[in-house]
Amino acid sequence: MNKLKPGNLLLLFFVLSISFSSCVSVKDLRYFQDISDSTKLNSIALPAYHEPKIHSFDILSVAVQAKDPTLVANINAAAAPSGATASSTSGGPDLSGYMVDSLGYIEMPVLGSIKVGGLTVAQATDVVKLRAQQYIVDPIIVLRNKSFRVTVLGEAVSPGVKYLTAPKANILDLLGVTGDLNVGAQRNNILLLRHNDNNTLSTIRLDLTNTKILKSQYFYLQSNDVIYVEPNKQKAIASDVVFTRNLGFVTIGLSLVSTFLFLFRK
Repeated sequence: MNKLKPGNLLLLFFVLSISFSSCVSVKDLRYFQDISDSTKLNSIALPAYHEPKIHSFDILSVAVQAKDPTLVANINAAAAPSGATASSTSGGPDLSGYMVDSLGYIEMPVLGSIKVGGLTVAQATDVVKLRAQQYIVDPIIVLRNKSFRVTVLGEAVSPGVKYLTAPKANILDLLGVTGDLNVGAQRNNILLLRHNDNNTLSTIRLDLTNTKILKSQYFYLQSNDVIYVEPNKQKAIASDVVFTRNLGFVTIGLSLVSTFLFLFRK
């Protein structure tokens, strides 16, 4: 049986070291690692949910309904009312509706200018209903914020701006919309940037490998949140151009050393 030459052993050791250092363990890919593998039912209390407020430049879908549809025909007449954003024709989200202006108002046919900025969807629905009651008996208001969006950056399968329509949208909903995180994602150190009403930005680190995130006040998302998923060390090494270049130089160097030792021993 032929023995490996010293140079070949050195090269083999180096290649194996690089291979093992770039591997990602299954544990690193798991969410909620503190949940045991037992089939015992676990109960986790979710944090209190605070309905997001409507902000300037949000797009609202507002429909007024009544027993006699002719009574609301003029109110609902405009498919894309003045001050609204037309719906997408490229397969994107439908953002047609009433845009909230810089002062927090929307302008509706017949009903006129209505202040909704700073209110929740439920509160804004009540305000529109009060205005509609001046013209219609027992109106029904269907109001929805169509511009609830979250920006995802970094190691997600499908990063970008995501529009969420699920009630009480949370971080798990976002994972579903993005198609989950890449293998190279750092799941225990995700950065959340949140815009506040006083024109400031809050930052917090989220750990998806622990169930504490399910109890956190940041479990539920807010419109205009930004999620940055950082790469793990293995991903950073693999994508490091300098490292890759130096690895090539070292490999060539070791090959030359191996060749030299082989020729020298002949």
